[in-house]
Amino acid sequence: MLVTSSRRLADYRQRVLLGDLVGRAVQTPEWFIRCLETFHTIVTDPEYPCYFGSAAAHRGELYYTISDPCTQHLLARTLQNFLANARLVPDERRNLTVFFPPDALPLAHSEYERRFWSVLRALHQADASPWPDSVSVDPDQASWEFCFAGEPVFVFCAAPSYRLRSSRNLGPGMLMLMQPRRSFFGIEGHTRAGIQARNKTRERLEKWDQMPVHPDLGVYGESDNREWRQYVLPDGNSPVTGTCPFATRSVGARRESPTRHDFECNE
Repeated sequence: MLVTSSRRLADYRQRVLLGDLVGRAVQTPEWFIRCLETFHTIVTDPEYPCYFGSAAAHRGELYYTISDPCTQHLLARTLQNFLANARLVPDERRNLTVFFPPDALPLAHSEYERRFWSVLRALHQADASPWPDSVSVDPDQASWEFCFAGEPVFVFCAAPSYRLRSSRNLGPGMLMLMQPRRSFFGIEGHTRAGIQARNKTRERLEKWDQMPVHPDLGVYGESDNREWRQYVLPDGNSPVTGTCPFATRSVGARRESPTRHDFECNE
């Protein structure tokens, strides 16, 4: 286990969610504590590219959950509770990070991508709320964003398969970072603060990754931007091609309830 102060570890534990459980009521496995410490060390580095994410970590606005053990609706219940509680404190930039157990053997980047979209589809199938009118159900539209409980949520994948794009390698296991779109208040794409924040973030990304910013990183709502392409970036600078692996119920996704395997539980 990584060396850390008991005070820091206790602080993290207060923000662990699992279904209706919070904090020390959640039984956390050893692997999770190790992964959480690694994640926190990286995102609180003064040079980490996402300034707002780093600041949120320092302020205690990042929340965490565990994908294992899970039932078919436990992750959905966790996300539902997180969003409901986050609405009560609109002045905080609360984000939820989903931790997956490290794999015994390294996986290909394409396998993490497949797992990511499988979980996102299963969450959607478990969500009884209608898609908000302000967000397109078609991923090939600029206004599309993943939604849950009637709320747009930007989601991206971090995985150990990122060797070149190290800003998305945040520990030994896969992570899904979920940011309610309202957490971007004050730094929306075309605001002065938003433009300054985006320019600064991209400068830091180039320095951290030692490679150009990926061409699919765009601004939400712009006509040529497709949000889903930013969710799982390649480990390089080739553009994301093909169609989005996600589909909403209203445009032809399967309607049956998700199975345990849809959440990629590791036994």
